[in-house]
Amino acid sequence: MMKVGNEEYCLQYGGGEHYIIEKICKMCKYQPAKILKVIRRIEAAVEWCKRRTKGRKRTAEEILRQQKKAVDVITALNIAYKLSKT
Repeated sequence: MMKVGNEEYCLQYGGGEHYIIEKICKMCKYQPAKILKVIRRIEAAVEWCKRRTKGRKRTAEEILRQQKKAVDVITALNIAYKLSKT
């Protein structure tokens, strides 16, 4: 759901590229400046999503790196324990 001025619009998922283009143009009353503003906001949202995805990926990699250290320590302790039992 999007609100433009006092009017609310709904963009349906799966409507296709031409549907979305036509709907945006209609919402902006075919005014190029408003259409350009929408395009820039969409581009900014895409960039934000890309940065967020990269940040989450880095976070996941750091968690895995830290977990690997813990697993290595546990494995070493387990090996030492087994060697000390023989």
